[in-house]
Amino acid sequence: MSSLRQWLRDASAPLHQRVDTAFSRFDLSERHDYELFLRAHAAALFALETALEQGPIAQLLNDWPERRRSAALRQDLQALQIALPAALSVQPGSDEGWYWGVVYVLEGSRLGGRVLSQRVRAGGSGSPLHYLAHGEGIPLWPRFLAQFEQRATRVDRGQLLLGTQLAFGRFLRAAEYELQATASPSP
Repeated sequence: MSSLRQWLRDASAPLHQRVDTAFSRFDLSERHDYELFLRAHAAALFALETALEQGPIAQLLNDWPERRRSAALRQDLQALQIALPAALSVQPGSDEGWYWGVVYVLEGSRLGGRVLSQRVRAGGSGSPLHYLAHGEGIPLWPRFLAQFEQRATRVDRGQLLLGTQLAFGRFLRAAEYELQATASPSP
């Protein structure tokens, strides 16, 4: 039997790929694109973390406060003098599986932070990296996976997938919005 993590990764792979493709269009070595990237992440992340906290996430993940990244993202936006974007709408779920699905996406999204930070640094703008570097040196992903896999027999996989799809969908929508808002009008 495959692990819950493997099942979820396989089930959400097409949407995950769409999100990765959308965000890869931001050239993080360019300050303007980095700012758009942060705005897109903020629109999704702020709403998702708020929805998680309206539910039982603090009981599901005993180290949830350490994982929150909204403050780090706000700090970067303020340092760059970027107005906070409107958060996308997210209604909290009604099932534990939904919460695990959302947090699975959020925790997975931090894994590329080191690579993305290097791209920002390559631009030489000195842009702040509190958000991308959040949790560096702390084994947050392995600790998340340990807690996640312990719940494999207790969560509704349908709700787990719904939470994952919703979170990926919000990031995709936010990226597409920022990319469209700055696209040059065609002649």
